[in-house]
Amino acid sequence: MCDTIDSCDECAAAGCTWCLSDCECIDPLEDTCTLPETAVTDPDDCALPPPPVCDTLSERDVLEILYAALGGDAWNMSTHWLALNQICAWYGIGCRAGHVNAIQLTNNNLVGTIPEEIACLTHLQYLELGENSISGLIPPAISNLIGLKILHLDNNLLQGSLPSFDAWTHLQFAYFDHNCLCGVIPGMSNMTALKEIHFDHNQLDGPFPVDVLDLLPSSPYNPNTNFLFEIRNGCNFVVEPYPGFWVELEVRLLEFMNDSPIGCPTCSLPIVV
Repeated sequence: MCDTIDSCDECAAAGCTWCLSDCECIDPLEDTCTLPETAVTDPDDCALPPPPVCDTLSERDVLEILYAALGGDAWNMSTHWLALNQICAWYGIGCRAGHVNAIQLTNNNLVGTIPEEIACLTHLQYLELGENSISGLIPPAISNLIGLKILHLDNNLLQGSLPSFDAWTHLQFAYFDHNCLCGVIPGMSNMTALKEIHFDHNQLDGPFPVDVLDLLPSSPYNPNTNFLFEIRNGCNFVVEPYPGFWVELEVRLLEFMNDSPIGCPTCSLPIVV
């Protein structure tokens, strides 16, 4: 009931409260707030948090924060990290025109949470952190990495909701699969460069964003016009926005995976919404 209320006064009158972390009016008896005791008095305070203050942080500073937050001392490979002044020589770091444009640390025993300061790497195009043990939330500020082309967050222990996709106009490949993510899939119409995206094996729900059809102008699939060729949504609780939508996606995509959640492995972590 609470999550249907969009007025702060009505929310309070109904005995609900605004959750700062989720920007939703919630029933405190359900204890659905991501961060306990984060009630606010005005829903306008529920704007996304501003990007971290980056003016005083160098790219090296950000990488040092990342190293500490993700247990760098125990990584499988950390050659030159913190030791050399030339950060472009650090293991898994790529640079272009003197700026960090790639972090590629797949399957490297990363343990911890992604720091919001990662959004300060404004030249980042490739962020590959899949197949690790990263937990906690995907920081909302990650949406400010507007130059991203490839994003791997798959096969981790991430919880909470997906970030906004609105600014990711250059993103081509995105992998959020095999985590414990929940909530709805954000609107996708601005992802005009998207080729492949995986949501599968999470706890996502709600209707699939119908605006994905804006990225698929041709029916049936035509590789000359439909640059988006693959979506994986299986083992979730996402539903059709209208009858026949799944069939429409199957026709317009080269590959569409949408297996039922029945029989799928369940998330072993408490669901954080």
